[in-house]
Amino acid sequence: MTTQREIGGVVVEHELASVVRRLVERFPHRSEAEIRDVVMAVYHRISAGATVRAHLLPLTLNRSTAELMKKAGDD
Repeated sequence: MTTQREIGGVVVEHELASVVRRLVERFPHRSEAEIRDVVMAVYHRISAGATVRAHLLPLTLNRSTAELMKKAGDD
């Protein structure tokens, strides 16, 4: 039997993949692997201390975007 936790994990993985796809479109000069690494690092960093999880995915998108934009300025 599938538990809610397993379903939630699949949903989160799917949503994170969607975040990666959106950022690949926005930052075509970056590799998908690099963007995935940024997204996963940001998600794990903010989810580690989160007590409310409802906004983790939008926060992940926003912070990942900011991090990638900063890296673009460093290049």
